Amino acid sequence: DLAGNSLSEPAAALVAAAPKLMELRLSGNQIVALDTLASAAGTALSTLDLEGNRISSLPPWLPAALPQLRTLLLANNDVSVLPPELGFWRSLQTASLVGNPLRGVRQQLVAK
Repeated sequence: DLAGNSLSEPAAALVAAAPKLMELRLSGNQIVALDTLASAAGTALSTLDLEGNRISSLPPWLPAALPQLRTLLLANNDVSVLPPELGFWRSLQTASLVGNPLRGVRQQLVAK
């Protein structure tokens, strides 16, 4: 649990070094981008908690990098648009997006 530590980016090195890590809690930090998570590709991560950060966008490669992710918590960030790739994320079961300035969710994301 790395919540509330003023981190400016996800702890991707930790995730890459611990391939069996199933939960990563990064809520209440100062994270603005998820680019460093690309190095965590293929890990067993099933829950990623990024609530209460300053994330403005999600990279389209995120589903491919975290293929086993089941829960993505993004409440209270600055996300205004979701990439269509999220609609094809087979493992994702729960996504929390409340408190973000989303104007609308694309139909292809909801139809999953």
